[in-house]
Amino acid sequence: MRHPQMPKKIEEAEISMSTSLFESPKPMTRHEVEIDRVEKFQTSRQQVQKYFNDMVQKCKNVGTTFVIYQWGCGNEANVLLIHEHLPVAHWIGNVELKLTTVTIGGRIVPRSHELTPDKHGKAGLVRD
Repeated sequence: MRHPQMPKKIEEAEISMSTSLFESPKPMTRHEVEIDRVEKFQTSRQQVQKYFNDMVQKCKNVGTTFVIYQWGCGNEANVLLIHEHLPVAHWIGNVELKLTTVTIGGRIVPRSHELTPDKHGKAGLVRD
């Protein structure tokens, strides 16, 4: 599990598998952003928090009880995942992610708007 405070055991798991759900949003521009006041920093931080909160809520709304994630989770996402009792395994290699998909069913979801209950993998028991 990503963090020691996450549950060590999940029964009848509905598993979302993803390659990019919890990555920080990256601007698609070559412009620089200058943060020269506390207010600008707070606005930027609130936008990142909202982004991660939306991702976690999307997972919860479709019934996800466990997330297998190819990359690492940032601190913002990690705090929300713990708070929402949504455990995640991360830094899962591409081959392992594909083999897991074959084993538990479901589909790998690259973007949050593609996350639906029919793409969940299923497992009777997940343990750390």
